[in-house]
Amino acid sequence: MTVSTATIPGQILTSAYVNNNINSGLTYISTVTLSAAAGTALQWSGTVFSSTYTNYRLVCNLTRTGGGDAVNMQLGIGPTATAADYYGGGYLISTSGAAAMSAFNQSNADRWTRAFGRFETVSGCVIDITNPNVAASTGIVSTSTGGGADTDGNVCQFMGYQGGVVQFTSFALISTATSCAGTIQVYGYRIA
Repeated sequence: MTVSTATIPGQILTSAYVNNNINSGLTYISTVTLSAAAGTALQWSGTVFSSTYTNYRLVCNLTRTGGGDAVNMQLGIGPTATAADYYGGGYLISTSGAAAMSAFNQSNADRWTRAFGRFETVSGCVIDITNPNVAASTGIVSTSTGGGADTDGNVCQFMGYQGGVVQFTSFALISTATSCAGTIQVYGYRIA
């Protein structure tokens, strides 16, 4: 999808022209409602990442029962997750604990840890994913805020990449110790 060229005075606009310009930045793709027990991967059903867009944004609102667990992420092809070659790290910032900020990192793990934060309620999580359906390394940058019973942090910043050269079509959330539920809206960054 490309943005149409500029108009000239007196030009009659076609529906194709208007449709190409009403969504000139992010294009809404779909929303999913997730719910799973502890230790169960929440796999997105169907294709999320395709060749239509190169980069994607996920806007998440999640709730877990209990605390002390991060919400992790794996990429996949359809229902089959890739469980290797994840690298990344970030910071947890706490407003309730004595330690104001703590850093974490991972190397060649089976998933991105804390990609969705580490909170009982993830009240706002925005994740940008680059090149998931391109034969190149896939990158991730996420920022999440939350609260609830967890004292681990109220803000989480995570950055990383998946080192394989794989064209992913899906992703899964994994909350290992607690159940997790919520919604995720998926948007594609429009190619101009």
